[in-house]
Amino acid sequence: MSDIGVRYGGEEFIIVLPNTDKVTAFEVTERIRTTVESTPVAIGRDKRMFVTASFGVATYGIDANSFDALLAKTDNALYDAKKAGKNRICLA
Repeated sequence: MSDIGVRYGGEEFIIVLPNTDKVTAFEVTERIRTTVESTPVAIGRDKRMFVTASFGVATYGIDANSFDALLAKTDNALYDAKKAGKNRICLA
């Protein structure tokens, strides 16, 4: 199975990294976060802006043993990242 990214809500996405430990998941997420942070987004013909992203990371089998519990742990970690100032990653 390969990695999967899907839109989950209005501004929320899920990235599934099968057979990936939490340290590696953090590293992958950090690469995504820094790429988002440093890549200008076109808004109109001559305007650019920068955006940031916050992430929550949880692992199946360690943080949770069901899909619903894993989703809840990840969501809680995401909201912790947002409360801590955004543009960061929090681990479950």
